[in-house]
Amino acid sequence: MKYCRKCGNQMDDNMAFCQKCGTKAEEADAKADAKHGESTMDYSQFWGLRYKDSESKNEIELTPQGVHIFNSAGTKGNQFNKLIRYNEILTISFERSSGLKSGFLSIVTAAGGVTKRVSYAQLLTDQNTVLFSSAMENAVERIYLALRSICDLPQMNMGEIETIQEQYKSTPAAKAEKKRSKKGCLTTLVIFIAVVVAIAAIISNSIDQDVEVVYDVEQFANITSEKLVEIMGTPDRITEGALTGTFDIQGVYYEYDNDENLGTVTFALLNDKVIRFTSYKEYPYYGSGTVLARFGVKRGDNCVKVGDTAVSVRYRCPSDSIDDFWVSLIDGETFGSLQVTYDMEYYEEWYLPTSDDEQINYKTNTKLMVESLLKAPKTAVYPLTEWSYGKNDYYFVVQSYVDAQNSFGATVRSQFTFIYAVGTNTVVYAVFDGDVIADNGYIKTADLISKLVNENKT
Repeated sequence: MKYCRKCGNQMDDNMAFCQKCGTKAEEADAKADAKHGESTMDYSQFWGLRYKDSESKNEIELTPQGVHIFNSAGTKGNQFNKLIRYNEILTISFERSSGLKSGFLSIVTAAGGVTKRVSYAQLLTDQNTVLFSSAMENAVERIYLALRSICDLPQMNMGEIETIQEQYKSTPAAKAEKKRSKKGCLTTLVIFIAVVVAIAAIISNSIDQDVEVVYDVEQFANITSEKLVEIMGTPDRITEGALTGTFDIQGVYYEYDNDENLGTVTFALLNDKVIRFTSYKEYPYYGSGTVLARFGVKRGDNCVKVGDTAVSVRYRCPSDSIDDFWVSLIDGETFGSLQVTYDMEYYEEWYLPTSDDEQINYKTNTKLMVESLLKAPKTAVYPLTEWSYGKNDYYFVVQSYVDAQNSFGATVRSQFTFIYAVGTNTVVYAVFDGDVIADNGYIKTADLISKLVNENKT
């Protein structure tokens, strides 16, 4: 017995065409073998690329025969060892790490793999998937790009892939695999529950627990210069200068050379309100999990960790009154710099974090509008990961590109930018292939900020 490479349908060995999708068996096999087995292209540079996932313990390695994925750690029930041939791959899922979420790479076949971000439990237990932190992202991305080059995969939508995977579940091969793995399922479940409990315990003991507050930084949020002097005393210097950000805005700086609590500290004021301070002092450091609480910051629902390295950690929108919290110059058990920004909109244009739901919504809406502009929308192919999103108090922006056929049948690439009124699907400005195609009263963010500054002066 054999199976259709396109839809996974079971076929007799003598069948020339799949009775479900009509794919010619011999032709499909020949093309696959030519592409992945006897290819004249030299892929030797990729053989040996390897990565071990520290979370699931899954290991992945590229070989001339296919993708070798295995797990030799833990109990026997958790272990597996398999080879996925390149012509069996339907698509490759790759999502970067962001905030508190690990990134993942998944080899999607008829038998397994994930096509989108699912629960952590599913990612952890999927045998075709490896997870990675931001520190390991480059190594995994290299494997992903190598696979894209080797496989040269066609564009497939999620519906097609899910149909193939669903059809595969009824095949003898899938039933045999299920029978083999059933024995180890209970062991795997027990281990997973133990891992979840352990992680929960670690989190409860290390993140935002009741800790000694080193200093309360919430107290400076948008206070006046009079209130600042009341708290800090008379500054050593008061100077005027430009805010160090995207926009050309002049502010006032209150500088203190040797404060008992904050060391050398500079407060930036705009329209007589504190919008940022930067402090240089040797502070004790107990890890990123408690650093917010130690400075009196009550973590909010919109808090996102945007950076965590050996020398710095940064949170965006950690609380209702703070837009940015940045610790740097970390050296073991101490750090030397703290920057707290209360109004980030004066420093960056797209400073608000975007959620997965927002990205999916705006990506879907943008695709619909892009395809309405194309001569051959059915030929549209979008990049897998090269989508950019930005958000502020006024707008949500989406940027990417599409490859599609023009009126002459030639495939051309068109860059596009769509700007929406934040929280809506209303397009206020759009550029497609270098041309402005929509301008519904769009005002540049810089002009809006300038207007806001001038209004607050009065």
